[in-house]
Amino acid sequence: MRRAFTLIELLVVIAIIAILAAILFPVFAQARRAAKVTASISNLKQNANSLMLYANDYDDTQVLVATTGRAGSFWTYSGIPYEPWSWLLRDYTRNTGLIMQDPTTSPETNTSCSADLANRPDLMNQIRMVCTQYAYAYTVHSPSMAAYPYFVAKPVAVTNIAEPSKTVLMVTKRARLGLLDYIQPSGGLWMANLAQPPFCNTSGLTAQPAPYNSYCFIEHRWGLNPGWATNVAPKTWEEGRETGGTALRAMGKGIVVMADTSVKAYRPEYIAKGTNWRKGIAASSVVMTNPEDYMWDLK
Repeated sequence: MRRAFTLIELLVVIAIIAILAAILFPVFAQARRAAKVTASISNLKQNANSLMLYANDYDDTQVLVATTGRAGSFWTYSGIPYEPWSWLLRDYTRNTGLIMQDPTTSPETNTSCSADLANRPDLMNQIRMVCTQYAYAYTVHSPSMAAYPYFVAKPVAVTNIAEPSKTVLMVTKRARLGLLDYIQPSGGLWMANLAQPPFCNTSGLTAQPAPYNSYCFIEHRWGLNPGWATNVAPKTWEEGRETGGTALRAMGKGIVVMADTSVKAYRPEYIAKGTNWRKGIAASSVVMTNPEDYMWDLK
């Protein structure tokens, strides 16, 4: 006589499969996330190399935070031709917009920059070059005093960076995905692809000596209640709610490129070291505690 499985035996097998699935699915999800983090690190490494190639062609000078007024520019800001740093690197990144997108989040769409581009999906590559999801530490490498409608930028020489391995160059940035860009109303500096240092002093300048001090927009600095409008601020901790928009999508870490082009994911406490920043601190309470450890200046 042939013996069939009993109901109890079938239920036991199903329960075992369910337990294995519950154990393995998070592992698979974590593996997929880790693969995306690796891809993001690769993109940032290529961007850092592009910055170095740019510097080689421009007398060892870092890329401008932005330039305005050049006829024929792809993008305009309030009617003024405008080219951010990411667009200035297009010849060194093989003109591909995807290298400016972070695989750990959704890529920007043709409506991310402006509703004017809603019917221009044919410009997707150019749009993603401008709407980058990586941010340039411009207060260190291309300090800019906004003088609307133009900018007074003072890009530094690569050789002026005393400790390249300890100086932030780029970080992962909050994805816009339909949200507004960061705008400084009185200055006009477009903030969507710029990294905010953890500390700004009360005058709105970084702790660097002239002429390398620059606007770093106190209302966007790290901490709680930084002054963002609710339709502009990152909505979540992962997207940079308390870290100036520095995204923590690498499993609670932000991916950072140093000025020597080394790339690694760090916890926000490390990125903000040299200050008293911690999760939950008020933005107005962030101060410098150890300038030697701070990674957002020329040293």
